[in-house]
Amino acid sequence: MKQVVLFACVACLILFSCSSHSDYREPIIQPTAITKDIMSWLYYERDYVQLSADYLPLDTASRPMEKREFLSKLKTGNYLPVRMKTMDSSFCYQLYRMDERASNDIREAIKVKALKAYNYLQLEGSALPQFNFVDLNGKVYNRQTTEGKVVAINCWFMHCQACNEEMPELNKIVEQTKGRNDVVFIGLAFDKADSLRMFLSKRKFDYAIVPEKENYMMNDLGIISYPTHIILDRQGKIKKVIDGGVNEFINALNTELTKKS
Repeated sequence: MKQVVLFACVACLILFSCSSHSDYREPIIQPTAITKDIMSWLYYERDYVQLSADYLPLDTASRPMEKREFLSKLKTGNYLPVRMKTMDSSFCYQLYRMDERASNDIREAIKVKALKAYNYLQLEGSALPQFNFVDLNGKVYNRQTTEGKVVAINCWFMHCQACNEEMPELNKIVEQTKGRNDVVFIGLAFDKADSLRMFLSKRKFDYAIVPEKENYMMNDLGIISYPTHIILDRQGKIKKVIDGGVNEFINALNTELTKKS
C-alpha cells in the first residue's frame, strides 16, 4: 500500500513539474518563419517583441536566466528572441540559435534592438541625470518640484511620425489621470520653442512640452530612437525605459500609479 501511495505522489510531482514548464514550450511563431527574410522579422518584431517589458527570459534549454544575460546573448546576433505561448497574458521569450542561413540584416536588426534594451535596462534604478526642465509655459520641473510624484517622460520630435501617431493615446492617459497630484507628464522635444508652439496650435498634445532637449536625450540619457518613454518612480529613480510601445508604456505607468508611496 505504501508503495502505491509513494508512486502516486511521485507521479503527481512529475506531472506538476511538467505542467509548470509546459506553458513556455510552444513558440507563437516558429523560428524558421521569423527568419525567412528581413520583412518576416520586422513584422514579428512589430507584433511580438517588447524587450523593455517585464518578461520571463529562458535560455536555449528552456531554463530561466537573468535578463541582462539574455540581452547579452541577443547582442551577439547569434540568437532569436522567440515569444512563447503562455496560459495567461504574461510575456516569455526563449533564446533560439540563429539559423546559419538567416540574413545578416536580421542579425544586425536584433543586435541593435538588444543593445538598446540592454542599455536602457542599465538605467533602471538610477536617478535621472541632473535636470531642470522649463516647459513652453515657463513651469519648472526638477527633483524638488517632482518629489513624491510619478513622472512620465516622452522623448520625441515634431517630424517623428511614430511620435505623432501615439499622441492621441498619450492624451487619453493624461485625461484619465486628471485631478491626481501624484503624476506628471513631460515631453522632451528636439525642436525650438517657436516651432513647437506653431506645431501644437494644430495638433493637441497634453504633456508639458520642454524644447531643445536633443543633446540631453542623446548624450545624457543615451536615447537613440523615438519615441521613447521613461517612467520615474516616486523616489525619482528610473523605473522603466520603453522603446516606443505606447500600450506597454500605459501598462507600466498604471502599474506604477497603483503602488503606494
